[in-house]
Amino acid sequence: NPSGNVGGSGTTGGNLTVNCTVDLGAGNITQIHLGTTTFNGLVTTTGSIILDQQTTGNLILSGSGAFTSNDIYVNGGLLTLGTTTSSGTIDRISDTATLTLAGGQLVLSHVNDVGDTENVGTLALGAGYSVITGTNGGSKNQIVSFGAFGTRATGATINFASSTSANANGSVQFSGTAPTLVNNLIGGWATVGDNFATISGTNVLALSGTVPATGYTQFSNVDFSGAGSSANVNEIITSGGTGVFMGASNTINSLRLQSSGAGGVNILDLSG
Repeated sequence: NPSGNVGGSGTTGGNLTVNCTVDLGAGNITQIHLGTTTFNGLVTTTGSIILDQQTTGNLILSGSGAFTSNDIYVNGGLLTLGTTTSSGTIDRISDTATLTLAGGQLVLSHVNDVGDTENVGTLALGAGYSVITGTNGGSKNQIVSFGAFGTRATGATINFASSTSANANGSVQFSGTAPTLVNNLIGGWATVGDNFATISGTNVLALSGTVPATGYTQFSNVDFSGAGSSANVNEIITSGGTGVFMGASNTINSLRLQSSGAGGVNILDLSG
């Protein structure tokens, strides 16, 4: 039976490295453990890849490692796409695959100044806090480009940790159907670092990373109850301030609180 657990299970986990090509037919790969499983060869299957891992569990595709499966679920832990040489990059996930993150993390791990674009069919989100991030030993861009945004479960959130700018060393793109923006935001459930996420062209970007945050409607130590319902408010509470006290009820699109400096009373009083 080609279906089973890869890497074992338990509270401490173990490590497994597979250096050959693996043909599972219609079988599945399920990893449930805290350790690391590394595939250095092609894994062919028409079944599913299911990572039901603890926080530190990691499945790594390295060397010639790649999945042909069109259904990949990261329900915890990490799925790491690695490139360790400057001789070229590998297409590690099928361009038609649906990648579902449900409290898991997709890591683009490239060294030796290797730029790479990984094309994936659809990004879907299950319940939990998920992350897409990247590491790089050089100046080249790492990009994961999704053809479409799929379903989002209730309670699903995501941090696009790599998408600090269009030319950052890591970025996320939607080449086709992207999430629908509402008042310039993907949604309160989508962030880039400590900013809300937006889309510019095909790139997922922070609404702003500056101080003050220029993508927002700005307030500093004052009541923002006059902002409109479509406003993305950035309230700066400065060092030595007395706090912000709301004078009236108001509806806004989003609120980002930003503390500038230490000391003072950093209070937002919504009692109105």
